[in-house]
Amino acid sequence: SIINMSTDAGTVIEKNQIIIQDTLSYGELTAVKHANGNDWWVITAERHSNRYYTNLLTADGFETPWLQQAGNVTSAYGGQAVFSPDGTKYIRYSPADGVFIFDFDRSTGDLGNFQHIAINDSAFVGGAAVSPNSRYLYIPSEYRIYQFDLWATDIAASRITVAEYDGFLSPYQTTFFQAQLAPDCKIYINTFAAVTVLHVIHYPDEHGLACEVEQHGVSLP
Repeated sequence: SIINMSTDAGTVIEKNQIIIQDTLSYGELTAVKHANGNDWWVITAERHSNRYYTNLLTADGFETPWLQQAGNVTSAYGGQAVFSPDGTKYIRYSPADGVFIFDFDRSTGDLGNFQHIAINDSAFVGGAAVSPNSRYLYIPSEYRIYQFDLWATDIAASRITVAEYDGFLSPYQTTFFQAQLAPDCKIYINTFAAVTVLHVIHYPDEHGLACEVEQHGVSLP
């Protein structure tokens, strides 16, 4: 849908124009700016496959998306997809599948150099976010938050547990779910249940426990 935001309430110009007709992996739509600094790449994954729809959004609208096949076939949902802030990495995580890391070409939209990291914990849901300097990957995996160094020769071996769920209730368990890098350069993490708090990673550019995870650090109104 296209909305003209120059009016106070916004005016709908086009509505429900179908770009992709398929069964997609929900909750994993994400975007990154094109290398030209103007256009945008929007990527979404086909469910239970290893195929990705790559969409180029320009000032004239969406071009016809194309499918590219890369990496492992997914088996479940309950995760998140994210680009690194510098646009060089595309990352997906779900507890059933583990971490998928791809190199991303911001000029062509191509995915490459697939890496897989198994997490192997008891999580049901989880998320992903990358630090502002694009070095550290954070994986909230329900009861733990892991940090990985994307600049390391062996990314899997760089894993550090930077937080474990402390049992806080508000009124339900405030375990870790999806994450978002915010404009203040902190990472905020929600929870799967309907609770009144968010978790905060205050210094995500820092290595290990120096990143300072504050559980239930933000009270929601």
